[in-house]
Amino acid sequence: MILRSKIFIILFLVLVFNACQETTKDKYEDPKGAFSIAYFENPIVNIDTLSSNIGNIYYYSFLVQESASVAKLVSYSDYPLSGEDIKQGESILRSAKESALNSLGIKDIVKEQRIEGKDYFGIEIIGKNAEMYFMHYKLILKGNRLFQVGLLKENSIEETEEESEFIHSFQILP
Repeated sequence: MILRSKIFIILFLVLVFNACQETTKDKYEDPKGAFSIAYFENPIVNIDTLSSNIGNIYYYSFLVQESASVAKLVSYSDYPLSGEDIKQGESILRSAKESALNSLGIKDIVKEQRIEGKDYFGIEIIGKNAEMYFMHYKLILKGNRLFQVGLLKENSIEETEEESEFIHSFQILP
């Protein structure tokens, strides 16, 4: 009986200790060292080579389908551009933005804001389509690499704390 009571007390203390711990989410770091982000499970990783009129574009994507109504994506593409071509970065961003909006049927833009850093620039977009899918998307160009960070969810533009952490925790690694 005394042993059972001690086991019960230990189990109770372990449960209380675990309940009091603040949950922390590990950062996922790209195996090639391109970025880190708060991911809540291991993403499905895809690597493709896309042929284009400017040469091969290497495309890396990282996807987490959290549920039937929430998906998170990070991707980056390496464009075969020289220093002169990189000056056309605005057209690359514009093209990527239109492609993302069109592929999801996003017509209603709630927010569009420019992003600028020391050695990168981009845009952040929040929008929705007629089927009530909401998209929070960042497109960031650093040199010849285009990063895309996206949250797609159904029926609510409101982000949970974890969803907001996902979008805002994205970091380009040196």
